[in-house]
Amino acid sequence: MGYNVIWIDDEWDTRGTSFIQTCKLRHQIYISPYKTRKEGIAALESNLKHWDAVILDAIAYNNSEDNEATDLDGMYAARERLIELRQQRYIPCFILTGQPGLMDDRSFEKAVGKFYNKKKREDVNKLISDLKEEVSKSKRFQIKSIYHDAVEQLSDISIEACEDVIDILEAMHHPEISFTPKLHFNPLRQALESVFKAAKKVSIIPDLFFVDDRVNINQCFMYLIGNEAKNVGVKCSERIAPYHIQNMMSLIVNLGNANSHSKLTESEIQTAEDKIIKDGMSSKYLVFSMALQLCEIAFWMNRYIKEHPNKADNLKKCTPIPLESEEKAEIKEVLDDSVVVGLLEEHEGICHMGANFSVLLKHKEWLGKKIRINHYVDNTNTKTKQYPYFVREQDFELIEEPKNGSK
Repeated sequence: MGYNVIWIDDEWDTRGTSFIQTCKLRHQIYISPYKTRKEGIAALESNLKHWDAVILDAIAYNNSEDNEATDLDGMYAARERLIELRQQRYIPCFILTGQPGLMDDRSFEKAVGKFYNKKKREDVNKLISDLKEEVSKSKRFQIKSIYHDAVEQLSDISIEACEDVIDILEAMHHPEISFTPKLHFNPLRQALESVFKAAKKVSIIPDLFFVDDRVNINQCFMYLIGNEAKNVGVKCSERIAPYHIQNMMSLIVNLGNANSHSKLTESEIQTAEDKIIKDGMSSKYLVFSMALQLCEIAFWMNRYIKEHPNKADNLKKCTPIPLESEEKAEIKEVLDDSVVVGLLEEHEGICHMGANFSVLLKHKEWLGKKIRINHYVDNTNTKTKQYPYFVREQDFELIEEPKNGSK
């Protein structure tokens, strides 16, 4: 378990690299350095819950290192912003500087408060000790310490997902924290989406399930448990998720989908919230249990990814769904080469031939090659509805490669 710290110092890259390494290797203090107040505070505000402390140099750049002289303005502006942010979260601040140069140490301390002199080893050691002591008082840091292994696993998947789960665990351990259970179903759903995106990186879940960074969460779930992902048109040839992980994912998928309000009107949101209460899903204990189950899912997925890192082998498990006789679509024979001969292309993650045919393509190296379609069916996939027809890989043939090598 470590301490995540922002350091704003205009000389960190010339005089501070050994300090950064010492903090990391000896004290598990992970420092992200910035030369200007503007950059450092922007990084802090981008994920306020992630950071544990801020270290400021007394004399630093405020907005830009290109057209500014270093002075006290950057430090003052940074401290004022940290005070404003206390309404959202208290972040302890420490001043680490060399000889201020503008006044003697006593006068400087009266002006800016307690500071540590970076030229004195005992001061640097005291800063490290004080920082760890102050941060350790934080309820959030205590939760990170208790669940340090889960935090590590979730952070590997998504920092945002990790912070969402910590929000819930913090409320579980500290009942005095204001907590509204219904607000956490959607973040848990999004955290599960991050798990599926991690699986995508090594093609445990193929690219077909993701369009413009959007995740078809239900279809991903069906694929992982070996069921048909009908909207995508494929299935996995073997079960990937064990049954206990399936049950955990199922709870998050179903409750997350039911309570995802991003595209609902205000009246629909109110109806959904009323249903949550009616169905007994306003209980904080349900949300607490889902957060813990998500930790277990993260452990399992990270382990599975390490055991199955080969993309090509993972893609071999992706097979097209065979047409069942009772729901078999009308197969259309084609003869006119002017319609069914063309180049395999990819647009926004969708493989296609021309403007009419969505193509299921496992061999991405065939992109840019000319094919002839022999059979096709009506396309029922809502994700590729701009193409009226669907073609399986076995229903077309390669006839030649393009001379210009275009894709």
